[in-house]
Amino acid sequence: MKYLKFLDVTKPPSSLRLIDMALFLAMLPLLFVIKIPVLLYVILSMFVLIVNKNISKVLIYFWMLLGLAVVGFSFIGEFNYVGLSRLKIFVSLLISLLIYAVMLQRLTREINVYILVSPGLLLILSFFFFNSITMLFYALSVLFIFVLLLLWKRMESPLTEAFKMSLTLFSMALPMVVILFLVFPRISFEKSNFGFKGEHNARMGHDGTMHLGSEALLVPSKKVVMEVLFDEMIPPDETLYFRGSVLYRDNIDHWRSRIYMKKSSALTPTINPKTEVSYHITLYPHWKKWIYMLDLPLDHPKKSKINSGFIVTYEKNIDEVLRYDGRSALQYRTPLVLEKGERSDALYVDRKRYPLSAMAADKIIRENRGERERASAIITLFKDQNLTYSLRPKPMNMEHLSDAFLFESKVGYCVHFAATFATMARLSHIPARIVTGYKASRKNSVQNYLIVREEDAHAWVELYFEDAGWVRFETTATASHVIYDDQTGGVVDNSTEEKNAVVQTVKLYFMYAKHMIESWILEYSRYKQMTLLKKLLEDTLFLMQFLGAFVMLVALSIAGFTLLQREQCQDDALCAMRPLLKKLAKKGLHKRSSETMEAFLKRSLALFPKVLELERINTLYHHIRYADQKDKATLSELRETIGDIK
Repeated sequence: MKYLKFLDVTKPPSSLRLIDMALFLAMLPLLFVIKIPVLLYVILSMFVLIVNKNISKVLIYFWMLLGLAVVGFSFIGEFNYVGLSRLKIFVSLLISLLIYAVMLQRLTREINVYILVSPGLLLILSFFFFNSITMLFYALSVLFIFVLLLLWKRMESPLTEAFKMSLTLFSMALPMVVILFLVFPRISFEKSNFGFKGEHNARMGHDGTMHLGSEALLVPSKKVVMEVLFDEMIPPDETLYFRGSVLYRDNIDHWRSRIYMKKSSALTPTINPKTEVSYHITLYPHWKKWIYMLDLPLDHPKKSKINSGFIVTYEKNIDEVLRYDGRSALQYRTPLVLEKGERSDALYVDRKRYPLSAMAADKIIRENRGERERASAIITLFKDQNLTYSLRPKPMNMEHLSDAFLFESKVGYCVHFAATFATMARLSHIPARIVTGYKASRKNSVQNYLIVREEDAHAWVELYFEDAGWVRFETTATASHVIYDDQTGGVVDNSTEEKNAVVQTVKLYFMYAKHMIESWILEYSRYKQMTLLKKLLEDTLFLMQFLGAFVMLVALSIAGFTLLQREQCQDDALCAMRPLLKKLAKKGLHKRSSETMEAFLKRSLALFPKVLELERINTLYHHIRYADQKDKATLSELRETIGDIK
């Protein structure tokens, strides 16, 4: 029966029960990040509270010493000069001490200011570990429940009435919350050697190696690698190359980058200023140092460096979500000076490994004197071989890959096309290198938001010309046939293509909404605040749109308040009595939830004997409520009588 009593929503439970509910909701996210001994201490404390209704002082003192021992044991290994320099240790220790104090105070079964404010403190501290949309909505929900529980207790009314009042308060507070949010940006902990809890589900990342054999990733997944938000429109598909690694060395079954690469190019590239684009990238963990920038990057994020191959690497492995800004040029010309060591690496090829390819290259050299003519001849050769692009090629002899792919198997995907094309270029005396990264598509975009997935992993070739520098070649464009395979190895069923397209579109819009919330709410910093202010001052149209949106928000808030305050008259008699209940409430007399209307009116008459109308109201109310037929005249008389009461 006590459980049924707990489920009774007509009246609030005890104050301690409400505090327990608030503490549980506030502490729930932290249970996943606190130390195991502290977690066990919390569970044991809850067990003691449930089993023992009367806890002795001896047990409380013992529990105090036990809690201190638990906290000390949990952090004893962290107390060194390295540990103390990290804010995360202090926050974890603070949370553990706060939980310890809450559990100890709760054992006394007493209520004070500390235990009342503890749920709010615990909820705030959760944001040090969880910086996600899930946590945002959870925090808002818990905050709403806090208000609901407080009103339920203060109003001493049914839960439905408290819920309605909570919605009303939230509706009216919404415009002010927006103003406070815009005025007070989030504090950045970037310089504190402290990070929010990262996503440890690593993505595929490039590491300066491109495998060609069994280790190659034949069927990449749809897992999101990065999200890109452009300042303006998304560039065309043929320019969406995100640079990852530059490879020079052919090591039979894989290609690798050079042993030594300069930190930056000796000469800056020549760019077309009209093709510059700015963007913002959210890169998910891939446990490598490589940072992906749109080809060709003009700058690089903080704590990173760029080498002569225009590859950007971070100072450490990316083991948590990384957000950075980028600026690139879509049309450019790399420096025309190629240092001797790089030229040697870009021309190195073992002719003995590729006899058939070497013969074809010799013919190209004899028939074409210029480098560009030879490059065009290589493209023609690839097209004439009737090659097929497929993620599931037949096994090939890695020792003679160029010959095996170009003249025997003729089936492969980007890595085979790129490796063979680079080999043919070198055999034709053209410096060549392979670039790996991601080739995105606007089919995975919404407005100026672009998603790049693992399946967009790609490899292409750059050839060096004396008059143009490094020039990109899309080698897979030479394929005569393309076979689309699903991840199980079968051909994609065209009958489900339309259905899948709808699902993908819905997912894409969801990702777009998620990214915008993360960018402008979770990551709303001082920098973004100043950017927004600058745009408001300089862009009149944006200012008008911003003011219009805020006015609409205020209108919606007022409409919500009005709707929630509207009386729902399902019972004519009770609806007519509401003005009387409000008048008496102003005089300090409230109807109890378990009290009948007749008892309440008699109690009111006893307190206010001069209000003779109360007796008449009692008679009219019960006549309307229990009469076989509704009497509109009596209902009208009841309303008039109530209106006469001052």
